[in-house]
Amino acid sequence: MRTTPSFRILCGFGLSLFALPGLHAQSTISTTVAVHIADLTSEERDAVAQALEASGEARMVFACVPAGVMVFAPKPDRPTHTLRSQSLAALHARMPQQRIQETALSLADAEAACDEARNR
Repeated sequence: MRTTPSFRILCGFGLSLFALPGLHAQSTISTTVAVHIADLTSEERDAVAQALEASGEARMVFACVPAGVMVFAPKPDRPTHTLRSQSLAALHARMPQQRIQETALSLADAEAACDEARNR
């Protein structure tokens, strides 16, 4: 069976359309802020998530109480430059600053730390 060049081009174009949403989803979570919270409770996690939801600027994309890890990202179509200040403001309003430590964890690293904490 012979395929025409235009058919191959059309197939390539169709495949690229399916790949674009995945690329967009990856880029929206590439800018994150991660923190480690000493003695994190589920009530604190929930309060921070609710505060961020109300602010409309940032969102909690991952949290693990046993590991004391939270990861924040900007909401879709929101600026990334306010992510750190919005996230830290929500945390500082709900717990002492001494318990909060920014960390360089990626989302995958935070998930691995959570798995490790749960397996202890």
